[in-house]
Amino acid sequence: DGMGPRDRDGDPIGGLASFLANAELQWPIWRALYLAAFIDVGNLAYTLEDFSFSDTRIGAGLGARFYTPLGA
Repeated sequence: DGMGPRDRDGDPIGGLASFLANAELQWPIWRALYLAAFIDVGNLAYTLEDFSFSDTRIGAGLGARFYTPLGA
């Protein structure tokens, strides 16, 4: 909700033009337990005419994955 355009009251209104890219690396720690590092890059604009790559935001983080026979 904090990325895209907002109305006069500051509420998010969404958009019709978006850009999103993700990358993730995983390292096995022990059996089915993995450490993951990720980066997300994206942008959201109300219309394509309003879109600008200068408004693009980047987020990165770490996570853990535990894989089971039923799913992650």
